[in-house]
Amino acid sequence: MPIIGRPQDEFSKFEYALESELLQIQQYIDGLAFFIKKNQQGTKKFVDEEIWTEKAEGPPLIALEIYSQVDHHTPRLFYRSSLTVLYSFFETTFHALTSAVIKKWKFRLILSDLKGQGILRDKLFLDKVVGLDLKALDSLWSGLNDVREIRNHMVHDSSDSIVNNRSGNLKRICDVNKYLEFYEPDGPVEIASVEYLRYVKDLVDVFLKLLILILRNHNV
Repeated sequence: MPIIGRPQDEFSKFEYALESELLQIQQYIDGLAFFIKKNQQGTKKFVDEEIWTEKAEGPPLIALEIYSQVDHHTPRLFYRSSLTVLYSFFETTFHALTSAVIKKWKFRLILSDLKGQGILRDKLFLDKVVGLDLKALDSLWSGLNDVREIRNHMVHDSSDSIVNNRSGNLKRICDVNKYLEFYEPDGPVEIASVEYLRYVKDLVDVFLKLLILILRNHNV
């Protein structure tokens, strides 16, 4: 009996990217979580056996500094870089998908004709020019837009929350996501758990899969 492959179209390569590249990012995140936990356990053993040997007394300052480094500073540095990779994958894939739509249906109006930039302009094009009904994606889009805010804050202006009058919005985002921490009174924002990366990965995966489904069912 012959094997029948999945039908291919202009959007198939994006499904492949979700199944392969996003899977690699997921595996990296899982490996990162394992490494961080193993490093923390090894460091605690080292401190107990080599630095803080007299448990009758409080931990010495160097022990506290080491714990702070491996429990907070180092993990959050990795979390930030991983979020940048995840968001870059989403932004690049979303833009390429929008460009494929322009090519498929031969729109005269192109992205550079619209105001805005990045994913905001891509969504505006799909909504207003292509005429997609994106209501089913509203909650996912809201989550991804919050991710965009967090990513931009971390990459560009984590020290300028007051100047940019964005600290209120960042605090709102952190208040509804237990994997984020907002340091009063004006930031910065930190990723407190690897679970935030898994949450973002799932947002990206579901949003793009549903968008591809909507595009396949859309008639221009």
